[in-house]
Amino acid sequence: MIKCMLDKKTFTKKPSGLEAGGVQNRLSQTEIEIEELANLLCNGATFKPTYLNGTKSKDWVSQQIFALDFDEGTTIAKELERCNGNRSIVQSVALF
Repeated sequence: MIKCMLDKKTFTKKPSGLEAGGVQNRLSQTEIEIEELANLLCNGATFKPTYLNGTKSKDWVSQQIFALDFDEGTTIAKELERCNGNRSIVQSVALF
């Protein structure tokens, strides 16, 4: 089981405005199998890979996984190639 913050509501496009605020309000502490999490994310759900006791980084409790969010116009292969040239990539990725 993975502990994370999850909003199971799915979207077909990136939420904006009030919808985005709703996502933040619905994120809740969740324990979930990694396969179920992957399925939800592939179908438009939202998550934070951290386990929080609140909504801000100061409320951090634990973290079992790290996630990278790729924008359109790139591929996993391109990003892996970029990471191979930068061994300290974790230091430059914003987690929140």
